Amino acid sequence: MPIDGLQDFVRGARNLVFGEDSNLIKGNKITSVQSLSGTGSLRVGFDFLSLYLNRTIYVSNPSWPVHKQMASKTGLKCI
Repeated sequence: MPIDGLQDFVRGARNLVFGEDSNLIKGNKITSVQSLSGTGSLRVGFDFLSLYLNRTIYVSNPSWPVHKQMASKTGLKCI
């Protein structure tokens, strides 16, 4: 498997989330990758947000307790 995942899966997930006719997709404004597990994917996302945005994030209720713990360890403020 390539480092950025199975391309048919990545493309399908991207199209599902943004829509196949999305101007963002057509304009090459979106990058998509496949990550291992939901928790692993969240950690990668939290690291990215912390590094580039350094913002407060909103965590749903209910949520898994580990989600707030992981986000806090990256320096994000959780509400």
